[in-house]
Amino acid sequence: ALVVKQAISPLQAWPLHRVANYLYRRAGRIVSLTPGIKRVLVRKGVSVDKIDVFPNGFDATACLTVGGDRAQWRQQFGWGDQLVAVYTGTHVEVTAVDTIVRAAQVLRDRPDIRFDLFGQGQRKRAVMALAARLGLTNIHFHDPVPKSQVPTILAAADVALMTLFKSPLIDIYFENKLVDYMGAGKPILAALDGMQGELIRRHEVGWVVGSLDHEGLARLVARAAAAPHELPQLGENGRRFARETLLLDNILEQYMT
Repeated sequence: ALVVKQAISPLQAWPLHRVANYLYRRAGRIVSLTPGIKRVLVRKGVSVDKIDVFPNGFDATACLTVGGDRAQWRQQFGWGDQLVAVYTGTHVEVTAVDTIVRAAQVLRDRPDIRFDLFGQGQRKRAVMALAARLGLTNIHFHDPVPKSQVPTILAAADVALMTLFKSPLIDIYFENKLVDYMGAGKPILAALDGMQGELIRRHEVGWVVGSLDHEGLARLVARAAAAPHELPQLGENGRRFARETLLLDNILEQYMT
């Protein structure tokens, strides 16, 4: 990762690789936090039999804390009858939030669609400036909220957004927001490559285009607005996958054993 980010040269990385490979050989078990990291380790020659994958998990109790009804929360957020596409998470280079801003530009003449982004990060000021420079009124930036409030936001929204940059290490990512979105039963509209995109497609929990494809993302949002009857099944597929595969209690129990 350091070499890919050009923080160090391949020559400088050589002793670090030596240390890491020594640790991999001597370890009794290796815990990988994402399926993609496991792939990388196997390619490095680590035996697949000694690697356990324990990814971010879904906390089912979080969704039980959502109070009030959906209409009440939509009224509080000022969402009305529009299709609301939300993003909850960090605004950093990796998450390529400017892709959402440019998708909003494509849909700027659609008063029935709005974008709402919750979170913070070093790129937030820049993406807000981009939206202002483009004169967009259909995208709204919100302060970060406590994790406990995210299920309420997702329950009130119509679809959830994911974006990611381009990188040779794209497969290693398995983000919290993916788990949160599926656990909340929210259809996912994504502009990203890698294993996360594969999962979304394979399990039919949403629709995907490639990383940085803002026009493609805009088409997905417009499709959601035109075919709202398709959204509930996508959301239910995600909810089922999260509860059957990513339940936090089960992951922790497997880790302990």
